[in-house]
Amino acid sequence: MPYAKEFRDEELQSLTTDEECQKLFGFPYLIDFAPVFSPVHPQGGYPEMLLFVVAVAARVFGSQRQALLYLKRPGIWTALMTIYGSVVGDPGPYPTKPPSPRVVDAFVTRIGADPSRMEKLDQVFTWSAVRLAEALGQFPDSDDADYLIPRAESTVFGDGTYIKPFSAVHQITDRVTGDLITVGSRSKYGHPRIQKSLTDSKLDGKNLMGVNHITLGTWSHAGAVVLGTTQALGAEVDGARRLLLRVHDVLGTRMRHVIWDRVMTGWVNEWSFSTMKTLVFNKSVARGDSRGRAKHLLITQKAAEQLQATNQPLPLGTSLYKITNGWELVRGRTYLYGPPDGIDCAHQLWVDDGAFVDVAIDARGHQVKTETATAMSALAEQAPGGLYRLRTRWHLPCSRASGGSHEFETVWNPRASNQDPITGALHKALTALRPIPRADADRFCETHGRRNTAESLNSWMKGRLGRTGRAVHIDVQVQAVDHVCLGLLVNVRTAHRAHQMAQREARLTY
Repeated sequence: MPYAKEFRDEELQSLTTDEECQKLFGFPYLIDFAPVFSPVHPQGGYPEMLLFVVAVAARVFGSQRQALLYLKRPGIWTALMTIYGSVVGDPGPYPTKPPSPRVVDAFVTRIGADPSRMEKLDQVFTWSAVRLAEALGQFPDSDDADYLIPRAESTVFGDGTYIKPFSAVHQITDRVTGDLITVGSRSKYGHPRIQKSLTDSKLDGKNLMGVNHITLGTWSHAGAVVLGTTQALGAEVDGARRLLLRVHDVLGTRMRHVIWDRVMTGWVNEWSFSTMKTLVFNKSVARGDSRGRAKHLLITQKAAEQLQATNQPLPLGTSLYKITNGWELVRGRTYLYGPPDGIDCAHQLWVDDGAFVDVAIDARGHQVKTETATAMSALAEQAPGGLYRLRTRWHLPCSRASGGSHEFETVWNPRASNQDPITGALHKALTALRPIPRADADRFCETHGRRNTAESLNSWMKGRLGRTGRAVHIDVQVQAVDHVCLGLLVNVRTAHRAHQMAQREARLTY
C-alpha cells in the first residue's frame, strides 16, 4: 500500500544514526517542550529537556547503551550540544560529556512516576505534533466538507499494539495449593523482577501478554505525524477515546475522519460524531451467529461465489468481497430500515454490513438483496442542543422509477453517551449505516487502505525498542515515556523528509 511507503523510503533508510541524531538534537519543535521540564540549569548537571532528548536518542539506536557509547565518541557530544543550544535558545554551558545510564534512568523514572508531569508531557506532545502537522498542510479549515470525500489532510488513524513485558518471568497460581509460583526466573535469591502491570487483553477478546500501547497519527505528504500516545490497561476503546479527546482539544472539528479497527464500534462511533464531528471509518462488525441461530439464510462461500459469478442476488446477511487471493465471505449484521421517505414506490430497505440494500422475497421465500443504494453526499449539521448529526443523500436504482432511480435522505442523530436511550429500531439501523460501506469497494479501499500505515508504524516503533521486542523498562509508567520518545522520533524523521522534499523542489524549480 502506498500509505506505508514512509517506512520503506530508500532515501530515509539510508539516513545514518549520526545524521538521525543531528536531526533529533536540532529538531526545531523541541522548544515546545519547555513548559514540561524544569528551566533550571543545574550547576554541572543536565537540564531536564536535554535528558529527554538523550532518552529519545536511545530509540535511534534501539538501545540506551549503544546511544551513550555513540555520544561518548570524540567530538560528537560537543557538536550536538552546539546544535541543541541553538535550537532551544540556551547556549549553555553544558556538561562536557553525556550523562550516565543511571542519570537517564532516574530522569525517565521520575517523569513516568509523576502523573501530573506525564499528563503535561502528553498534552504538550500533542500540541507540538499538531503544529508540525499544520506546517505540513494537515487539518485545513473545512466545515462544509462532504464526509464522502475523506481527505488525508483531515484524517487521523489509530491502532494499539502489545509490547511484551520487560522479561518473560511471570507468576501462576498452583491449582492444588493456591500458592504463587514464579516461572522463567533464574534468580536463586531475593525477589525476581516481574512486570506486574499488564493489559487485560480479554476485554478485547484477545489472549496476549503485555501492555497495549496506542498511537494516533495522521498522514502528510512527507510521512506519518504521531499526534499522541497512550496506554490501555483495560479495553483499547478507552485509550482510543482519551487520545481522540486530547487531539480534539487542539484541533476542534478539523479532525473529520478517524480510521481504526473494529475496536471503534456501536455507541463509541455515535459519541465520536455527535460530540467531535469526527466520523469513524472502519469495517462493520460481523454477525458471528452460528448456523443454528442465524436470522437469515446461510449459504457456503462456494455457493455465494457461484451466485456472484452468475449475477444472481445474495441472501440478506451475506456479503462477498474481492480480496488479494480470492473472495472473502462476511455474514454481516442486519437492521431493518423500512421504506425510504418521500418515495411513492414499494421498497423495503435494510442495512447489511453497513450497506443500504433493497430487499425482495425470492421464489423460495428467502430475503435476497436486489439493489444497493449509493450515497451522493453526507454533510454534518448541528442539531438543537449543540450535538452534530449527519444528513446523507442516497441514490437507489429502480426500474419502476421514471428516471430509473430514486433519491432520498436519511438523518442520523447519534448519541453522545451510552447512557442516552436508543430511540428504536430505526436508530439502530442508522447507527450501523455507513456512507462509504465496504460494498462501495473503490471508495472504501482508497481510504481504509491507510490502516496499513497504523500497522506499519507500530511495527517500526516496536523495532526501535531493541532486538528482544520487549519493553525496555519494567515499570509501566516509564514504558509510557518510552512510547512518547518513539512518537517524537517518528516526527523528527517526518520533519526531516519534509525538509528534503522542499530542498528537492527548490532545485527542480530553480
